[in-house]
Amino acid sequence: MMTRVPVSFTPSQLRRTPTIYERTWRRIQRKWSHLTEQQQQELSAMYHRELVADERRFVHVSDRHPRFADSGLITDEMQSDIKMYLENDDHVLWLKSQGLKGPPIYRGLPMFKTAYDHAVYPMLIAEVRPRTIIEVGTGYGASALWMADQMHLQNIVGHVHTYDINPPTNVSHPRVTFHAGDANNVSSTWPTDVLVNFPHPWVLVCDHHKNIYGTAIHFLKHMQDGDYIVMEDLMGGRTRIEWVQFLRDHAKECPIDTKYTDFFGVNMMCAYDGIIRITLNEMPQ
Repeated sequence: MMTRVPVSFTPSQLRRTPTIYERTWRRIQRKWSHLTEQQQQELSAMYHRELVADERRFVHVSDRHPRFADSGLITDEMQSDIKMYLENDDHVLWLKSQGLKGPPIYRGLPMFKTAYDHAVYPMLIAEVRPRTIIEVGTGYGASALWMADQMHLQNIVGHVHTYDINPPTNVSHPRVTFHAGDANNVSSTWPTDVLVNFPHPWVLVCDHHKNIYGTAIHFLKHMQDGDYIVMEDLMGGRTRIEWVQFLRDHAKECPIDTKYTDFFGVNMMCAYDGIIRITLNEMPQ
């Protein structure tokens, strides 16, 4: 009789399933005594980079970047903490992961997501099971189609609302609505009487690179416990400063979910410190 393969696993089952990373590290540990001290140090540094060993899933931005813990406005000089990630060899791979000879193509459209994003987003959608995905920055429309397809594949009854100053006119999908909108005018683009009709949970995906603080604070006023914000591509500059300032000003209700930001290594995806769970009640474990 053929054994039926389970279609899903419980969290406890997943915890008992070692990854290739873990199995390789265990093999190295078994041979530890045969290595020189220098080899031990190099391997340990390779497998246990800073922050990876932190077992907490939800953390505040000041836990990851201690210099951001002080009060006052974030300055350009304070961003030097971020350089350690950009100088990390892993991030050379990250820079290549969106394609060297062009971006990935989805449904015939260029989709500016990294190889890591292609794995992380479906897991996030599966866990949150959003009834509404709000995308700020449509581009060609590929990512909106992709996220809508992900909801369909996972039997989630939901809809994607995507906004851009110049939304595409040659793209359509039954689960996607394309809107004209401007993140510099958040109140008129997303008035309360519109947002109250979007069922929760929400996943807010921001890929617009302007008015980061204003956009985040506007949506936060309308979000519920368990909603998510994904803020993409904020590795430096004014937009990075705005995002870190927002995270620090709203540390209690906006912890970073390292399950997703660090799934392949510290910030090895498009959202640098940029996947947060709205936490209005007790901090989840």
